[in-house]
Amino acid sequence: MIIKTPRTSRREFLKVGFAGIAGASILTRCSNNQTSPGNQSRDRKIVFRTLGRTGLRLPVVSMGSTYGIDLVRVALDEGIAYIHTSSGYAERNHERLLGEVFSNRPRDSFAIGTSPDLPYVYGSGDRSMDLGLNADPDLILKSIEGSLQRLKLDYVDIYWLLSIGRVETACHEPYMRAFEQLKKSGKTRFVGIGTHSNEPEIIRTAAESGFWDVILTAYNFRQTHRVDVREAIRQAAEAGIGVVAMKTQAGVYWDRTRLGKSI
Repeated sequence: MIIKTPRTSRREFLKVGFAGIAGASILTRCSNNQTSPGNQSRDRKIVFRTLGRTGLRLPVVSMGSTYGIDLVRVALDEGIAYIHTSSGYAERNHERLLGEVFSNRPRDSFAIGTSPDLPYVYGSGDRSMDLGLNADPDLILKSIEGSLQRLKLDYVDIYWLLSIGRVETACHEPYMRAFEQLKKSGKTRFVGIGTHSNEPEIIRTAAESGFWDVILTAYNFRQTHRVDVREAIRQAAEAGIGVVAMKTQAGVYWDRTRLGKSI
């Protein structure tokens, strides 16, 4: 797929991180067309990077779960090409909003990633530390159908298994077989795994597995182990796996008085 970059104005836009992607079989630790975004005919430069072994080239800036539909439209017009969502965001309404945005756009002008609606187990900070091994793999197969319907698309570019914090979950073969099936069916081009706990170990596991195409990881200045995260990212990149950075501004957290949330 060729991501076509739209014409932009002189205004600078937000910059976030992105890179990643591949595909293989369930081996090693877990068992274990070249594309381009088109010509940049603009009065300012946007930095592009190749998304791992896929050859998919995207701007280093991507967009997450904003609910401002007009903001998403402007972002796409300004050159943002990758949008991240999930079937669980806003009780599935985020995908519906994006479906409206995408309905009048060429399919090769953007890339979209989403994830199945699974019974995540939440830890501290309202974040799922690890999915665990008890989720029904059939939910993965069924959930994508609803996502495609809400997004008004025939396929997504990346389908994510999110909130993975343990090696055994990253390598759980029933999950991997379900994702492999969706990839073979053409309902997703690539499969990815996301983590915001035990990130270095999960990144290395995903890279060594030979299965996951993309890694989504928390990476920000508040991580006391960010040096280890950065080293794991380097190793993943050398293995040909692309990496998407999330929580780059450290997200929302409570202030010192615990009376309010601070961005």
